[in-house]
Amino acid sequence: MSNVRKYFLYATTLCVLLAGFVTPAMADDDDDRRNSSERRKLKKDEVLIRYVQSPSMGLPAGLDAIAFIPFSQAVEDAENIYSPREKRWGDEIIAAIAQRMQQTSNQFKIPLKLIERESVAAIMKEKDLADAGLAQENKALQLGKLAQAQAICYGRVAINIRTVEGVDKTLHFVPAGRGVRVQSTPARRLRRTISVAATVKLVATATGKSIFTYNNRLAETNDLKPRLLMGEDVQEIEFQPEEEVIERLLTQIVDEFVGQLLPHQVQVVAKMSKVKSKLAKTALKFFQSGDYETAMKLFPEAVEIKPDDHGAWYNLGLLYELTDNLEPALKAYERAGRIKDEDHYFDAVQRVRSRIEASRATQVDKNKVTQAAVEPQNEEGDEIEVKLLSE
Repeated sequence: MSNVRKYFLYATTLCVLLAGFVTPAMADDDDDRRNSSERRKLKKDEVLIRYVQSPSMGLPAGLDAIAFIPFSQAVEDAENIYSPREKRWGDEIIAAIAQRMQQTSNQFKIPLKLIERESVAAIMKEKDLADAGLAQENKALQLGKLAQAQAICYGRVAINIRTVEGVDKTLHFVPAGRGVRVQSTPARRLRRTISVAATVKLVATATGKSIFTYNNRLAETNDLKPRLLMGEDVQEIEFQPEEEVIERLLTQIVDEFVGQLLPHQVQVVAKMSKVKSKLAKTALKFFQSGDYETAMKLFPEAVEIKPDDHGAWYNLGLLYELTDNLEPALKAYERAGRIKDEDHYFDAVQRVRSRIEASRATQVDKNKVTQAAVEPQNEEGDEIEVKLLSE
């Protein structure tokens, strides 16, 4: 009985020590939930930086009407290269781009007319373009003119899903004489990678020239591992549904494409840094309470008294950025980064530098922009009713 008690105590202790082991996927889910909760409510030492990011490309002057051609109609697929899922998601991404551009143009009061897919489909049927498809770009341009659009937007999507099996060791308790022993047992692990490659084009209908071509490939990899203690083979059903991952990746593609052409709002949660001097700590309290004016007066004095206080320099940069004083913000962030190498200091420098460069580029583009599209024309005076998303 003594040996049995000893083995039982050993097994119980081991269970208590290892019972907290969970799969990395489960741990990641918990972290995601916590991070999501933190994003919903700011802590007292966090600030939300909001700003409008200027488009890196922008739309040509005079372009105010775009027709969106669904993937399934814009891509010739006689050899069935694309799966039904790819065709469906191809249509979805074009629809999502149209919706996002409409929302953005409304938000920033940009005069932009986006022609519904239903109108495009009706015109294709009327002009016998549906059966022929639009693989040839001249047919797509013809459709754009018929839809009274100065540009057409179309593209394609390729989706790849790859799952690889592996083996991990797990610990199991097995009978051994009058007690138990720990045995190492193999169990299956899985790694799944979902990749989405997208090409989206914006082409002027009058000239046939490309206004903007977007190419990108995004991927997300997830691991499923068995528990260390009493672990069993993992199953594919434990992965997040494929459709949810694909939707998340395509949403990022839509954001990037639209962000190249139209302004968009960016939100960044930044955490205030700890400071050293008494004056800087007083300034930090005012900053945390929302009294930016007083904090703005005290932080410059604090860094003058103690110039090696990198936290005070960083907080001063935050105040400048929150009040849209970007040049002083950049200098303060750079000063903090020179004193101490911190990731969030580097991120702040890159963010503000990007904002400054985008602002300068926008000013240059306004002076140099040329009209790349001309007024659309209907063939043979056809009168076609076009339905707009904004109506």
